[in-house]
Amino acid sequence: MEESNVSHSLFHTTLVPAILESGIKDIVISTDAVAIVNCWNMSEDPQSAVMDVMKKRITDDRVFISPIGGNRDATPFADINGTAFKKVEEVAMKVMLEVIPVPFLLMTGTDSRNSNVLSRGVIKCIAILDLKREYAIVEHLTLEDMNRMIFFYSQLIRHSGK
Repeated sequence: MEESNVSHSLFHTTLVPAILESGIKDIVISTDAVAIVNCWNMSEDPQSAVMDVMKKRITDDRVFISPIGGNRDATPFADINGTAFKKVEEVAMKVMLEVIPVPFLLMTGTDSRNSNVLSRGVIKCIAILDLKREYAIVEHLTLEDMNRMIFFYSQLIRHSGK
């Protein structure tokens, strides 16, 4: 799985230069530049550790490295033996026969992090199969994935109390 760019990021903290700014004209050499780097941290890599690695690897004193607003550590893993994961796994296997539910693999940030103070059973999942379209430059869902998501979440809600 690690051979593809999409799946490689599932197993490693990933750093991606998102915005590069420098200069005002193509014939003028700029004296300063700004790079904004997105860091997608794995749960075991807190933001402070990622910052430390960047500072150790970029040894130029002219480079200033600092986090910008809105940064936060990755959310903790949910208990794969807990009730919440087992219920999502059960419904997923009924709705998406070709999928094996795998813990820890969500490639995006979610608002679920706000619920982690309430429960260790917060499960982050998306019921889509076409990841190439979801994580592309122009993100969109197929109609098939949208219908699958609606059905999946409706089944999950119906079976949550059982």
